[in-house]
Amino acid sequence: MDRESFGTRLRSLRESAGLSQTELAEKVGTDQNHISKWEQSPTEPEFAVVERLAFALGMPAVELLTGRPLTWQKPTIRLTCDNFAEHLSTDYAESLVDGFTIPADGIALDDWIVTKFLVWVARESERLPDARYEISRHVAAVLVERLVARR
Repeated sequence: MDRESFGTRLRSLRESAGLSQTELAEKVGTDQNHISKWEQSPTEPEFAVVERLAFALGMPAVELLTGRPLTWQKPTIRLTCDNFAEHLSTDYAESLVDGFTIPADGIALDDWIVTKFLVWVARESERLPDARYEISRHVAAVLVERLVARR
């Protein structure tokens, strides 16, 4: 999903506030050239300036940087065996189990490979901006077995 750039967002918010580049620059303590540069290029100002811009536009700095209101939370997606491949890379998941052999008595829910898989899902959940993933130990164990069987 493409995100609106900081510059595009800054310009839109400035115009919505009815401010010219010069007026916003005066409120922030900079000049119009800086505002113009930030609106037209992919560069962002240092955080102290972002805070002043956000204050001048009447919003939290996080919202100015991300384009999301502070109340926004990532939606939670409950991963299952059926929807896993729609959300996370099965190629990388398969690499996690590379060299692992399923014990004769099967994979226990507290087995290290299941924990490794759960940690990877948690890290992906933190890394990806649009969703938070949850997966049970049971589903993780079944997925590990399926991934090992696919090799």
